[in-house]
Amino acid sequence: MRHSKQAIVILLCLILTFSFCLQPNATLSEDTKYEETSDTLATEEEWAKETDISDLDLDPEEPKYITVCLNTDIIKMSGIQQPIAENETVYVPLRAFYEGADFTVKSNFFTGAVTVKNDDLEIKGRLLSKKVTVNGKSYDLNHSIIYRRGCLYAPADFLSVSLNAKVWYDELGKTFTVSTGKYKNDGVLRIANGKLYMDGAPYYEISFNKFDLCYQIHAKYFPGIYPSYEWPEEQFQYPAAEDAVSQLHSLGFRSIRVFVSSSGRTLGMKNEADMEKYYQAMDDLFDLCDKYEIKMVVCMGLFSTGFCPNGENLIDLIGDLGSESFKNAEEYTRTFVERYKDRKSVLMWEIQNEGNLEADHTQISARQIGNFYARLVNVIHEVDPEHLVTGGDGSLRDSQWHMYTKKRTGEGNFWGRDTLPERFMAYKILYHGVDVVSMHPYSVGVQPNYFFVDEGVFEVKDVDFDYLAYEMKVFGKPLYAGEVAVNADKVPEENSVNERYLDSIIEAGIQLTHWWTFHADRQGFHDGYGWDITYGPLLDTIVAANKKIQERYCVNGCAGDSLENTDIAAKEIKAAAAFEAQSKISDVPVFIPLAIIVIAAALVIILTKVSKNKKNKQKESN
Repeated sequence: MRHSKQAIVILLCLILTFSFCLQPNATLSEDTKYEETSDTLATEEEWAKETDISDLDLDPEEPKYITVCLNTDIIKMSGIQQPIAENETVYVPLRAFYEGADFTVKSNFFTGAVTVKNDDLEIKGRLLSKKVTVNGKSYDLNHSIIYRRGCLYAPADFLSVSLNAKVWYDELGKTFTVSTGKYKNDGVLRIANGKLYMDGAPYYEISFNKFDLCYQIHAKYFPGIYPSYEWPEEQFQYPAAEDAVSQLHSLGFRSIRVFVSSSGRTLGMKNEADMEKYYQAMDDLFDLCDKYEIKMVVCMGLFSTGFCPNGENLIDLIGDLGSESFKNAEEYTRTFVERYKDRKSVLMWEIQNEGNLEADHTQISARQIGNFYARLVNVIHEVDPEHLVTGGDGSLRDSQWHMYTKKRTGEGNFWGRDTLPERFMAYKILYHGVDVVSMHPYSVGVQPNYFFVDEGVFEVKDVDFDYLAYEMKVFGKPLYAGEVAVNADKVPEENSVNERYLDSIIEAGIQLTHWWTFHADRQGFHDGYGWDITYGPLLDTIVAANKKIQERYCVNGCAGDSLENTDIAAKEIKAAAAFEAQSKISDVPVFIPLAIIVIAAALVIILTKVSKNKKNKQKESN
């Protein structure tokens, strides 16, 4: 009996060790000594906020109207003044849009002429005219200003030309975006109306993790013991790293996910010279990705004992935001982000690999992790307000909320499945502070492994990509599938499961996905074909899926020609704060009411004549 218990303990240790093999600095375990303090528990007021999801529409309808975004801001439209799609383009209420962008708008009641002005621009157009004049220079358009629903409507190319903007209509999300200044071409990933955009267009990609890229480059600066996944021997160092990044570029990929935590960084937290070597290696990493135009989701690995001074541990780092451990992590984050924020190769910052899996079954609560994320997101945005931040989490556990509530009441672990509302409460406490929700949905939709309880029919339902897309639509944040793969790579020549899995990602509209993993060059591990993709049918399938998702969604149905080489080319036009336009009588050109008057007069004349004829006939009959 004693031996069987020892075997069980050994097995549990092996499982925990494997789960942390990609996080060499994370060392939490179930038996970490810990006493719950008031700081780890939600007050009744906080608990009420955490459990309140009344602001979420759990049964969202398809959008009724087109949403108009100026860069990342939504411009509100009033009443019946809503954008319309016709003549293979999008028309926007002219006054509502330009006044929403802080312009002054004047329209001529008699001629249908309109003038739009701010400090830099004077834009002139006319109802039913296919011309626009910008600062005195005339441009031809494909469509004219029209009159609909009681006001003047400007076509997409009128906005494009008058503002030197890139315009885009996303039919799937019914979103019309107008991008000016830096938003057109600075290569920064942003959010507009709940979706990821870059350079004025929706961003879609299926690419790869290249988790060991940092280690390959660091090995030059920190010679290690071979073989090691963190310090590979020379043939797997920088030359192999460059081969991998070059191959990704040649295959048409634009991004990867990488880890930048390492033993080098841990040494650097204790020694200034080692930290300088760490940053030299990081410079090489960013230089390499800049060279091949590959952007990175930079997983910073901030759940690290390297930040902890003597006497503190990960519980102090994550659970006490006033601890020395957290101050060290905060200082490192500021320094790292400040150093690399202007690199073209930054796609998004990521806080930790699968940090949510530490929640509640260890000595750290989901609430502590959510607050840790939120604080570091604020730190990053103070230094770099441009780039998005995600948590880096694995998929939400089936029992995430149950575990949290049991932890709060001290009742121990409970792995009962969450209902749909409970899943959203778990999302709220974990991800209230991040810009983008990260998940690692391995095999979902093709191999059942994540579930929730549908209260309406009291059935356990399987999670798939369509369901995850629905959840993020309700939650109001984009989804990043940071790690995906199918546990079916034993027969690599059989790709039907992989193809079905990738097709489900595409059809669900998941915008950014990174497969695990590309070109693994670590030694000492047998990763298998599916974990070291450098060639073969699976690689071909992923390359094809990346092309397919971009063809499926990146269709611009209304782009107009923009101005070139003008003094307004670099200007950024912002939406006015809290603006909501109302129609004005001057928006109605004079010939429209005149036409109504003429028609009414004609009807009066006709009816009068008819009446007279009837009276004359009656007299004659008498």
